[in-house]
Amino acid sequence: MKKIVHICISCFYVDNMGYQENILPKKHKQQGYEVKIITTQRAFNETGKPVKRAIGEYLNENGIPVIVLPYKKILGKLSKLLHFVSGLYHELQVFKPDIIFCHGLSFLSIYDVKRYCKHNNVKLYCDCHSDYFNTPTDKGKYRLLNGIFWPNVAKSVINECKIAWGVTPARCEYLKSVYHYPDSKVKLLVMGGDDDFIHLNKRDDIRAKICKDYNLSSSTFLITTGGKLNKEKRVLELIKACSTIKKDMALLVFGSLAADIKEEFEKLVNHKNIVYVGWANQEKIYNIFVASDLVVFPGTHSVLWEQAVACGVPCVFMDRDMMKHVDVGGNCVFLPKDDVETIHHTLINILDDKDSYQKMKEVAINKGVEYFSYASIAKRSIEEPC
Repeated sequence: MKKIVHICISCFYVDNMGYQENILPKKHKQQGYEVKIITTQRAFNETGKPVKRAIGEYLNENGIPVIVLPYKKILGKLSKLLHFVSGLYHELQVFKPDIIFCHGLSFLSIYDVKRYCKHNNVKLYCDCHSDYFNTPTDKGKYRLLNGIFWPNVAKSVINECKIAWGVTPARCEYLKSVYHYPDSKVKLLVMGGDDDFIHLNKRDDIRAKICKDYNLSSSTFLITTGGKLNKEKRVLELIKACSTIKKDMALLVFGSLAADIKEEFEKLVNHKNIVYVGWANQEKIYNIFVASDLVVFPGTHSVLWEQAVACGVPCVFMDRDMMKHVDVGGNCVFLPKDDVETIHHTLINILDDKDSYQKMKEVAINKGVEYFSYASIAKRSIEEPC
């Protein structure tokens, strides 16, 4: 049995979440590999509050061993900032992986990975979730840390790395422009949906339950949005646009509510065709997507974009730079602007043009589900593409 170690030192690793660092190890185990996860003491709880995890080893919810390493004491608090841990090289020597998958490249202990790769027959893959939006390089400390220091750290494993995966086209570009990885080593590996929770064969039953739970007619055209609901997600504009549509439709909104929109949101959400269901766990989110006729994200990107595509549902997305990878051939429409009028006009066009909507639906099911399934993504993640 081949062994894979997932290293989550650059990024947070938190149990029971739906992030790539949770799902890829689970899928690799399902596909017959022996899997371990190595991480740090940094984590957060279900409310997003930082917590400190105990050093040691435990089994996560999928029966995968998780090794929690301490930060090196030599640099004091700086070790936490630089993701510099004790014991990584030793753990690699003990486990003897055939494949190393680094989630992120910005951790000082990557030099232990480099040293292990130099002396052992192992394949190294890395992914990158950094882009100019979440990891700026333009001024002050960001220019020094993100523009100089981390690129030099990331470049240290170029020779050992088989493929550096960008999880969006923008992050592929960041790998090439900031970390200076050659084109030949940079590929797109999309985030996606966990097919363990996507039950398309039970769509009618799932939809019936969702409609019953929220007092909706089964014939209602169900539009969905959700996530971390803040001003940048443009959920207020979407609610206003839907509130003026005089058709048999409803907007279902899920997720946690940020302070910057809370007061206005609570006033708007009382409209008769707007339903707010609050926070939803992963299983419920997937069920909501599967039950929906259309998913709309008029603001900033989140992994929910890819999860919706994986559920085979037509979508509307804000037209953002280098974010066209969610279009698999006509499953979605892009908004040129995020104002109420544009959103309203786009939704009316979809509701009125049934032929075009049906084509979106066919593409969503026939192409989106397979390409954005994490079972498929997990296989691609440790293959060297032609």
